Amino acid sequence: MITEVFKAELNFIQNIDFKQICISMLDAMPQYITTQPSSSTGKYHPTDEVGADGMIRHIKRCVLLAREACVMLEIPPVDQDVLIAGCIFHDALKMGPNDIPVGLKVYTNPKHPIFAFEHIKKYADQTEDKNLKKLLQKLAFVCLYH
Repeated sequence: MITEVFKAELNFIQNIDFKQICISMLDAMPQYITTQPSSSTGKYHPTDEVGADGMIRHIKRCVLLAREACVMLEIPPVDQDVLIAGCIFHDALKMGPNDIPVGLKVYTNPKHPIFAFEHIKKYADQTEDKNLKKLLQKLAFVCLYH
């Protein structure tokens, strides 16, 4: 399950409510990113991300880079949470919003930032908690403009 693969990265999110909704959102997404390369063509990512677990490496590296940037730039914890979640979600729907059969060669869908935005926005629209809604809206835009 995707939340197990990114358990360490999810644990970097400090706001417990935000972390819990991130877990729920991940669980509701197709799980294919755990078996896909980070680049469907091999052109735009390191060669060690071209294999079957490449997307996992890509996301984990993105989170590590974000954490380092947060320290260097003294980013407030609330924004750190959004940035870390953004790293986890930015390519979560890279091949589209539906499950794909394991082993099937599927290319990156150019609308994947929109798919992520729409998925997260549904959760933002459903929450009554104003602070959580604001975090989810920020996350949705982080993914949209990645």
